Amino acid sequence: MFYRWWCIAEDDRGRVWRLYGWYTALMACGSCFGIVAWSSKMTALATGFTANSYKDLAQIYSSAVLTYSLNAAFNVTYAIEFMCLNVAAIMVLDRMFQFFLSSSLPTDSAARTRWVAAARVLLLAVVLGNAVGLAANVASAVHYQKASAAASAASASYSSSNSTTDGDAFRLLSQQEVQRAGSIASVQLFCELAVLLLTVVAFVVVAGLCARRIKSSLLGVDAASQAAVVGRALQLRMLGTTAFVFVAFLLRSVFATINAVAYQLRDTTSSCPLGICDTSCYNVYTLIALWMTYTPEFQSMVVLISSPLALLVALWGMTNESALQLMLPGHRKASSSSTAALP
Repeated sequence: MFYRWWCIAEDDRGRVWRLYGWYTALMACGSCFGIVAWSSKMTALATGFTANSYKDLAQIYSSAVLTYSLNAAFNVTYAIEFMCLNVAAIMVLDRMFQFFLSSSLPTDSAARTRWVAAARVLLLAVVLGNAVGLAANVASAVHYQKASAAASAASASYSSSNSTTDGDAFRLLSQQEVQRAGSIASVQLFCELAVLLLTVVAFVVVAGLCARRIKSSLLGVDAASQAAVVGRALQLRMLGTTAFVFVAFLLRSVFATINAVAYQLRDTTSSCPLGICDTSCYNVYTLIALWMTYTPEFQSMVVLISSPLALLVALWGMTNESALQLMLPGHRKASSSSTAALP
């Protein structure tokens, strides 16, 4: 859709939503970072699951080197992906907000100023929250890289000598760095939660105002008229888009809460003889984090619903029939021909 928007003639772009290009560009950018992020995540999980079948500590920590490095790559690219897609979701509010301002507050300049200021504060809070989350994940990636280096040293120590003293020391250091990385990464998860809650509240408020405005406009119109039909279709599209985005972001908020608390309070430095599911050794938050790791489809489904699907539904809601007509190849050729024919 960004390519289609890009091909529209300059004169016709004014007839499309003013942020349509930015919205589709952020969707494309976020999707590209998402491909890198989730490819890294899947490879890290596959490497980690394979390492569980090894009995030799040298092999286990040799695999951990790649796993921790991929976790570092995932943390950084995931934060960038979420920032791009979340800012794109906030842009959807601009379309609804401009409709509300143009139809409800044509003369009240003070009220318009207050609403515009509130919108800017919301955008600033979202950008700031995402920036803090990105910085936290970059710091977390540094500790994952330190854990990878310690795991490499542990693997070399276990394979080069019969003494396991040095290997145990490097193994403990690696586990400590993983613990620090997870605790720092939880900051991004808490920022993600705060940004998601702000987005959900903003969608509910703006959608409620717009729906009330459309409903009040329809009261003075004949129910069988063309204007009433168009108004009801617009109201249905707006409510449907808002409801889907609200449910998707609420689901993502619940998941972010569980994930953030688990990574902040987990204890991975314990050495349990009975295995990773030993409840007498690990706390419940560690078990939650382990369940998240060994059930990757849960997080993948939540992210799939809340990011690509929600933004695609929002894109459908923001793309009306006139915009689609402008993006058709036939219309672009006609526009180009008419422009070329001008003296």
